[in-house]
Amino acid sequence: MDDKTTNLAERITLRPAVFPDDEEFLVALYYTTRDDIQAAPIDEEQKKSLSIMQYIAQKQHYLSQFPDSKHDIILLEEKRAGRFWTMRSKTEILIVDLAIMPEYRNMRIGTFLLQQAIEEAARTSRVVNLSVLKTGEAAIRLYKRLGFRVSGEIPTHFQMRWQPENE
Repeated sequence: MDDKTTNLAERITLRPAVFPDDEEFLVALYYTTRDDIQAAPIDEEQKKSLSIMQYIAQKQHYLSQFPDSKHDIILLEEKRAGRFWTMRSKTEILIVDLAIMPEYRNMRIGTFLLQQAIEEAARTSRVVNLSVLKTGEAAIRLYKRLGFRVSGEIPTHFQMRWQPENE
C-alpha cells in the first residue's frame, strides 16, 4: 500500500446501515447518483418524492435479490460519506452498489474499497463482479484502471469483472 492508501485505511470505516437516520442519508445519497431525476422538468419537491420512491424500490430489489448481502455505510473520519453494498459467495465478491456523496468523491474512497475487495478476492481465489451504468464514464474509467473488464451488458449497464491473473 502507498502512503495515500495507508492514510485512507486509518480514516475509512464501514458500519452496517441500521441507524434510523441512515435512511434519510441514503435517500439523499441516492438522489446524488441520479442525474436523470435531477434533470427532470419537475419541481424540487417532486424530485425528492421520486427519489424516495426509486430508492425504496432499489432497496427492496437488492434485499430480495441479494438476501445474504452486507449493506454498509462508508464513514470517513466518522462522517457518513457513502454506502458499500456487497455480497460474498465461495466464488465471487459482488459489488451490489458503491455510492459516494459528491463532496467526498475523488478522494480515493471508492478506489480504496475496491482495492480491498480485489485483495480479498485474490487471497481467496474469487472474482469481483459489479454492474455500472453505461453513462457512468468516471466509474468505468476507475474500474478499468483497477483491472476490471466488461463481461456483459444490458441496455443500460455494463457488467464488469475482475479476476485473478491466473484465471
